[in-house]
Amino acid sequence: MGKMPEDYSGMKRLDSDKNFFKENCIWYNKSQEDHTKKTGSKRKCLKHPMSVTIILERSHFNYIKKQALKLSLEQNRILHPRELIRHALQVFFLLPNENDA
Repeated sequence: MGKMPEDYSGMKRLDSDKNFFKENCIWYNKSQEDHTKKTGSKRKCLKHPMSVTIILERSHFNYIKKQALKLSLEQNRILHPRELIRHALQVFFLLPNENDA
């Protein structure tokens, strides 16, 4: 990965099940990470959060993990498979406008 950029404070693995290698690592800024921890999870941004469990074929989940890894490298940030699943649900199952109810 070369020398660490000045505005970053460390390196993380995108997939914790794999070793440190260029395609599985990303630079991160500890102060930004600490700010994220202090402000809380994205779940707190939701008005009425609810947790749901889904069961997928292993091959389907592995595909989603690969897509998350690919996007993480492109966007230079850690993107978890659950974020891709949440985004897909938001795109394909739009919430009705409150005025439409």
